[in-house]
Amino acid sequence: MKKLALLLAVIILTGCTGLGGNTTEESKIQPTDGVGILEFRAVVTKMVSGAYNYILMSVRNNAEGSKATNIKVNLENLEPFRIYECNNEFNPGELRVYNCNQFFDDVNEPYRTHKVNSMFPDEEIQFFWNIRSPNDTIIAGMPYAHTIYYNLEYDYKTTITQTIAGISQQEYLERSKEGPVSLSGQTISSPGELKLESKTQQPIIYLEGSTSPLEFTLEFDLNNKGTGVIKPGSTVIVAVKRDDLTSINDVSAANLGWVNYDGVNSLSISFNSLFPETEFEELNANARSKLYLKSISSDELTSGKQSIMLPVRFNTQNVYEPQRILTFSAYISYSYLKEGSTSISVYPTE
Repeated sequence: MKKLALLLAVIILTGCTGLGGNTTEESKIQPTDGVGILEFRAVVTKMVSGAYNYILMSVRNNAEGSKATNIKVNLENLEPFRIYECNNEFNPGELRVYNCNQFFDDVNEPYRTHKVNSMFPDEEIQFFWNIRSPNDTIIAGMPYAHTIYYNLEYDYKTTITQTIAGISQQEYLERSKEGPVSLSGQTISSPGELKLESKTQQPIIYLEGSTSPLEFTLEFDLNNKGTGVIKPGSTVIVAVKRDDLTSINDVSAANLGWVNYDGVNSLSISFNSLFPETEFEELNANARSKLYLKSISSDELTSGKQSIMLPVRFNTQNVYEPQRILTFSAYISYSYLKEGSTSISVYPTE
């Protein structure tokens, strides 16, 4: 683990004094995690006044997920503790004007904050803060219990493949003679907190070779399956790539908040930066022309769920098959926030 040996050596050299320690078991990364928190704790939970201690946070990006960006962790309610960094003591909220820690991108952030610009899948980082407990005067010579909170925020991306099962009317009628016809597609998602769950009625029933497209609605629930919340004030971008045999009614889609990628809209520019072709090779120029984008504010996801509908036309003119699977891909970009806490007890020296 990065910096672990160095950190242990620093703890010994700085004489981190305490009255007792604590141990925690590592958490496991779940499919609903983008960046998962392995641990957050004080190295020493009972310490004397004026002593040094370490706050540790270990995070890991999901091995099967995407690159995380703008990872930032803030300690809240840290005062009256102070932070010892670069051979000096600072107030937690004081702005960091230079950085003596090569592992983080901390310049212009408060000393209570650590930031890294990006984490690749399966990358693990340990953040740490060297803190000093308040003296006897500040705690009035009495035992003092204090809770330190954190909030971890980061930008993440999730991809989904959704298949929709179609069956010809003739095939449906033949099968119906033997009982109800049960046929549906599958949803495959990459790790991440936001998931699309299909609510599209299946199977869709079409006429083989019909010159009139079959119209149906692609319907999803966008669900927050993680342990945190969508970052307040942020925007979620959802993009759906249609199947080659389908088309979208632009007017009907626009009424539901969708815009075609080729349309003159700032969302296209935003999508390019969020999903660069260097990382998402399948999104070449031809594929992007099949994208429909929708912007959702974090306020709309306060309940953790948002219904999404996209009107679709299945072009059946050249389809002469009893069954057909339509494949749609979805790309979701979001900012996420997780919170937690740890407690420290401080005892007077006299």
